Amino acid sequence: MSRRASRLRAVWAALAAALLLVSADRMPRSGRVTAAIGSAAPADPRLPDFALFGWVSPPPESTTEARIAEYADAGFDVALPAWADSGRREDNLARFAWAAAHGVRCIAWDRRLNQVRFPDPLEALDSVVADCKNHPGFLAYYFEDEPVEKDFPLWARFQSALAERDSSHVSFNNLAGRQSFLTRDAWMDYTRNYVEVVKPAVLCNDHYDFTKTGDRGLFVENVAGLASIAREYGLPFWLIVQLIEHGNFRGLTEGELRWQLGMGLAYGARGLGLFTYWTPAPDPNWNWQYGLIDWAGRRTSWYSATQSLLPITRAIGLRLAAATWLATEHAGSVPLGGTAFAPDDWVRALDGRAALGSFASGAAERLLLVTNADSASERTLALTFGSVSRVSRLALASGNDGVWAPLGIAPTAGGARLDLTLAAGEFVLLRLEGEDGTLATGSAPVLHMGPVPARGQLSLTVQEVSRHGRLEILDSSGRRMWSRPLAAGATLRSWDGAREGGGRVTAGVDFVRVEDDRGVTAPRFAWLGH
Repeated sequence: MSRRASRLRAVWAALAAALLLVSADRMPRSGRVTAAIGSAAPADPRLPDFALFGWVSPPPESTTEARIAEYADAGFDVALPAWADSGRREDNLARFAWAAAHGVRCIAWDRRLNQVRFPDPLEALDSVVADCKNHPGFLAYYFEDEPVEKDFPLWARFQSALAERDSSHVSFNNLAGRQSFLTRDAWMDYTRNYVEVVKPAVLCNDHYDFTKTGDRGLFVENVAGLASIAREYGLPFWLIVQLIEHGNFRGLTEGELRWQLGMGLAYGARGLGLFTYWTPAPDPNWNWQYGLIDWAGRRTSWYSATQSLLPITRAIGLRLAAATWLATEHAGSVPLGGTAFAPDDWVRALDGRAALGSFASGAAERLLLVTNADSASERTLALTFGSVSRVSRLALASGNDGVWAPLGIAPTAGGARLDLTLAAGEFVLLRLEGEDGTLATGSAPVLHMGPVPARGQLSLTVQEVSRHGRLEILDSSGRRMWSRPLAAGATLRSWDGAREGGGRVTAGVDFVRVEDDRGVTAPRFAWLGH
């Protein structure tokens, strides 16, 4: 949220009264947001592989090199504007220089860009681009917070004009999240329309679920829906989560912060932001409590908490950014927008409440992001794997972004068991070694394929398809090579090795991935080529 979002605040207040206020992580719910494509967004060299940021930055009068160093030491590498940012050229250039010296890049708002709203708007872009384009501390041009749909054509015009002047940097809008809409469909239409009209390089929204009058229970629906639209259009997505107490939003525990970050990682977020880093000046309307830094510039307990939490968040985020999301499922309770856990060859049984994010990496590894779905209590989760010979956990070590530490597993009939004790909301990344087998979640469609191994042609029969069905061929690292929509009912398809965009797929071990609005199934198969 920013100072330019004030026109939405009255709407938020009205919507809050109309929304069903239930716990996001305690109430079992049904329902699901469909992921239309499911393959990873290609890496964009203009964006970091994984971004961590605290929104908002220190105000201009408090921005010094020491303050930027403090920001970086908290664990952040991307900076957004201040709450009441001046937008002045000299303030931005000073921030860029200090940021570059400490490994931070800035998403900057320049007040000269306000001229895009006037009849002859684009001359201002030339001077802004000249200042920003070649600066190592600059990342992206900040447009607006939570834009309304009537402004989408304006931002599309701006985006096009900006791309002509600076193809090396992107523009950035943070969208309104699920909390700002009465229905999921209205919110999804708003988000999809933004992508269609503006054609952004990254998709980002904020959703704050925890209020003083009850929790909304929409957090998973927001992140699952945002992720599905991002995959549909081949975009990375970022997510801004709640931290600070303000207005009707209550203060959080460390477990609730971890829970939000873990859910974002489980759905494949390429960036995570905390609202807020610097506490805005006292305001009787919002009654700001403290972020990581209070309004007088003093560190709070949140600062040390994030110093402990963000390094492992970054290490996991970087690993998952190099992998491809396949599915996310929820065991023990199913939040609104989530998919129920189903036993498969990856995880045959799970005793406890958890969210599981399944990923395939470029090394043909299986990666499993496990989040304790209880944000209030430590829990021990018992996972029984299928054909697994070794399980490792990503751990931090001095001077690197993580190392794989082997875990003790107990052999069981046809598999292996691992007991994980996780703090409230804690998340861990596991690497599974051994035979892949089939991944399945929810009430997935039934897939029959043959012959396996296949040469020249693979026949595919998909049964029990519900709404929003899709069939894909993914390579060993999870990148999509071919896809087709599936109608409800039974579908017969064949694939002859054709690659979307032309050419043929070479021999290898690949995935078939089938998804509808009830679940996912994703077995591997051997393709022998032609």
